[in-house]
Amino acid sequence: MRRILLCALTATVFCGLTVREAVEQNIPLVFSRQTAMQTLREQFDSSLSPPSYLAEHLHALRQLAAQAGGSAAEMGSRGSGSAWALMLGLVSASEGAPPGAPAPLLRTGAPWQGAPRDPLAALLPQLGRALGVDAAQVEGGALPPPVGLLLVDGARCHGALARDLAALAPRATRFLVVAGTEDAGLVSEAVAAGRELGAEAVALGLRGQLEAAAGLKGALFDLLAGGGWRVTAHFPNAGGLTILSRLEK
Repeated sequence: MRRILLCALTATVFCGLTVREAVEQNIPLVFSRQTAMQTLREQFDSSLSPPSYLAEHLHALRQLAAQAGGSAAEMGSRGSGSAWALMLGLVSASEGAPPGAPAPLLRTGAPWQGAPRDPLAALLPQLGRALGVDAAQVEGGALPPPVGLLLVDGARCHGALARDLAALAPRATRFLVVAGTEDAGLVSEAVAAGRELGAEAVALGLRGQLEAAAGLKGALFDLLAGGGWRVTAHFPNAGGLTILSRLEK
């Protein structure tokens, strides 16, 4: 019979098992608000060191989520660190909210192809319930609802990002964040890795090798040229992270 571990005192160890061990053994966990917050902070802190996904940018993402007006989403992430950062920012911003205020909303997309899957990411909806956050994964190719902050990290090439921005940028009401804009800024991830561009273009459903070869900055320049956005921060370290803010009408 599977055990249900009531998480009431500490988020680190339950009946001799860590949270990760319990999840990997498929043992259900029940969180109080206190232990959910402790677990969230522990997962965030453990993600701050490379090679964790976006490790050097997680503090910036957490702070940005706190300014996002109560909603955030990530599409195509390559690890769970960004989700912990977004949820922590949303929770911290919601503390002290008046009764009846809308619950913070977090949506996560399916991980990018080949990205390592962290089993603890499955806890996000459960932690969200304990913390008053509406957290769920966007299924299949569905788009997220309109959110204050939208993190985009899919295929790192011009053609794929241009397509993603056309679909996703209208759903970001305050901030749009794009990862990989330094390492794959001028030439694509496929070029840097020496992958065959014809096969890359076919796999991504692009119109040709040029879209698979060019980097992300061209797609960002096209978005900026269309109006409505401005670059408010660019971090060149750790692969690069670019933050755009929507201009007020």
